[in-house]
Amino acid sequence: MANKNPTNTDKTRQNPTRTRQNPTPLDVIARRRLDAATLLSKVDTWKAFTSGSGRIFWRIPGSRPGVTYTVNARSCTCPDDSVQRADRAPGPCKHRIALGLYLRVVRAHTDTTATIDGWEDQILGQERATRAG
Repeated sequence: MANKNPTNTDKTRQNPTRTRQNPTPLDVIARRRLDAATLLSKVDTWKAFTSGSGRIFWRIPGSRPGVTYTVNARSCTCPDDSVQRADRAPGPCKHRIALGLYLRVVRAHTDTTATIDGWEDQILGQERATRAG
């Protein structure tokens, strides 16, 4: 007779996207990429602004309603950003990944060749280092 109450391990096998107790750094990076894609679907809610020093930042919504984070290519104010939290998986958070993807699309559809705050080198360089490590 089949077990009607599967264990957590069985549930994880049935649904590989289910959060594991101890995810590997690659699991965390894959999750960030999926979450970044979700954030891109809400790009119309992002707000761009310029700081007093002239740097461009975006306010991007967090997972919880009413929470936004200040994001650019080099940093994010979210708790997962590895710039602030060395104990997390390496690489940019989902907000920085989403911003990088968005800016890549914008750049591909405009005539400008200027990078915005060095985002491309920053994000791609971190992802290359993560894959190499």
